[in-house]
Amino acid sequence: MKKIVFLFFLLSVFVFAQNKEDIGYLWKLYWGDVLIVISIFLLLLLSYIFIQLKKNFFEVMLDNIAEGIYSVDHRGRCVWINQRALDMLGFKKDEVLKKNQHKLF
Repeated sequence: MKKIVFLFFLLSVFVFAQNKEDIGYLWKLYWGDVLIVISIFLLLLLSYIFIQLKKNFFEVMLDNIAEGIYSVDHRGRCVWINQRALDMLGFKKDEVLKKNQHKLF
Protein backbone atom coordinates (compact mmCIF):
# COMPACT_ATOMS: atom_id res chain seq x y z
CA MET A 1 0.00 0.00 0.00
CA LYS A 2 2.84 2.39 0.81
CA LYS A 3 4.37 1.72 -2.60
CA ILE A 4 1.10 2.60 -4.37
CA VAL A 5 0.82 5.86 -2.43
CA PHE A 6 4.43 6.64 -3.27
CA LEU A 7 3.82 5.93 -6.95
CA PHE A 8 0.81 8.24 -7.03
CA PHE A 9 3.01 10.87 -5.39
CA LEU A 10 5.55 10.38 -8.16
CA LEU A 11 2.84 10.75 -10.79
CA SER A 12 1.79 14.05 -9.25
CA VAL A 13 5.43 15.19 -9.27
CA PHE A 14 5.62 14.37 -12.99
CA VAL A 15 2.47 16.32 -13.68
CA PHE A 16 3.20 19.41 -11.57
CA ALA A 17 7.02 19.61 -11.60
CA GLN A 18 8.56 22.84 -12.85
CA ASN A 19 12.11 21.63 -13.37
CA LYS A 20 12.45 19.44 -16.46
CA GLU A 21 15.73 17.92 -15.20
CA ASP A 22 13.96 16.55 -12.10
CA ILE A 23 11.31 14.93 -14.26
CA GLY A 24 13.96 13.25 -16.42
CA TYR A 25 15.82 11.96 -13.38
CA LEU A 26 12.67 10.63 -11.72
CA TRP A 27 11.52 9.08 -14.99
CA LYS A 28 14.81 7.17 -15.34
CA LEU A 29 14.46 5.83 -11.81
CA TYR A 30 10.76 4.92 -11.73
CA TRP A 31 9.50 4.59 -15.31
CA GLY A 32 8.58 0.92 -14.81
CA ASP A 33 6.60 1.57 -11.64
CA VAL A 34 4.77 4.49 -13.22
CA LEU A 35 3.79 2.37 -16.22
CA ILE A 36 2.51 -0.38 -13.93
CA VAL A 37 0.30 2.07 -12.02
CA ILE A 38 -1.05 3.52 -15.26
CA SER A 39 -1.72 0.00 -16.60
CA ILE A 40 -3.57 -1.04 -13.44
CA PHE A 41 -5.65 2.13 -13.56
CA LEU A 42 -6.59 1.50 -17.20
CA LEU A 43 -7.51 -2.12 -16.46
CA LEU A 44 -9.75 -1.05 -13.59
CA LEU A 45 -11.38 1.58 -15.79
CA LEU A 46 -12.01 -0.92 -18.59
CA SER A 47 -13.41 -3.46 -16.12
CA TYR A 48 -15.81 -0.86 -14.72
CA ILE A 49 -16.97 0.12 -18.22
CA PHE A 50 -17.50 -3.53 -19.18
CA ILE A 51 -19.54 -4.21 -16.02
CA GLN A 52 -21.72 -1.14 -16.63
CA LEU A 53 -22.36 -2.14 -20.24
CA LYS A 54 -23.28 -5.66 -19.18
CA LYS A 55 -25.58 -4.34 -16.44
CA ASN A 56 -27.31 -1.97 -18.85
CA PHE A 57 -27.80 -4.77 -21.40
CA PHE A 58 -29.57 -7.01 -18.88
CA GLU A 59 -31.70 -4.17 -17.53
CA VAL A 60 -32.89 -3.27 -21.04
CA MET A 61 -33.56 -6.92 -21.81
CA LEU A 62 -35.56 -7.46 -18.60
CA ASP A 63 -37.45 -4.18 -18.99
CA ASN A 64 -38.73 -5.30 -22.40
CA ILE A 65 -39.82 -8.79 -21.39
CA ALA A 66 -43.56 -9.48 -21.22
CA GLU A 67 -43.45 -10.91 -17.68
CA GLY A 68 -43.35 -9.00 -14.41
CA ILE A 69 -39.95 -9.41 -12.76
CA TYR A 70 -38.50 -7.93 -9.61
CA SER A 71 -35.37 -8.55 -7.58
CA VAL A 72 -34.86 -8.45 -3.82
CA ASP A 73 -31.78 -8.29 -1.61
CA HIS A 74 -31.01 -10.60 1.33
CA ARG A 75 -33.35 -8.58 3.58
CA GLY A 76 -36.34 -8.89 1.27
CA ARG A 77 -36.16 -5.30 0.02
CA CYS A 78 -36.91 -4.70 -3.64
CA VAL A 79 -33.80 -3.51 -5.48
CA TRP A 80 -35.10 -3.66 -9.06
CA ILE A 81 -38.49 -4.04 -10.74
CA ASN A 82 -39.55 -3.85 -14.38
CA GLN A 83 -42.45 -1.81 -15.72
CA ARG A 84 -44.63 -4.87 -16.42
CA ALA A 85 -44.49 -5.90 -12.73
CA LEU A 86 -45.36 -2.36 -11.67
CA ASP A 87 -48.38 -2.40 -14.00
CA MET A 88 -49.50 -5.79 -12.67
CA LEU A 89 -49.15 -4.75 -9.03
CA GLY A 90 -50.48 -1.22 -9.42
CA PHE A 91 -47.52 0.54 -7.80
CA LYS A 92 -45.10 3.26 -8.87
CA LYS A 93 -41.37 2.53 -8.92
CA ASP A 94 -40.56 4.80 -5.96
CA GLU A 95 -43.28 3.10 -3.88
CA VAL A 96 -41.65 -0.32 -4.31
CA LEU A 97 -37.88 0.23 -4.40
CA LYS A 98 -36.05 -0.24 -1.09
CA LYS A 99 -39.24 -1.50 0.55
CA ASN A 100 -39.83 -4.97 1.98
CA GLN A 101 -41.77 -6.83 -0.71
CA HIS A 102 -43.56 -9.08 1.84
CA LYS A 103 -45.16 -6.01 3.43
CA LEU A 104 -46.18 -4.53 0.08
CA PHE A 105 -47.70 -7.49 -1.77
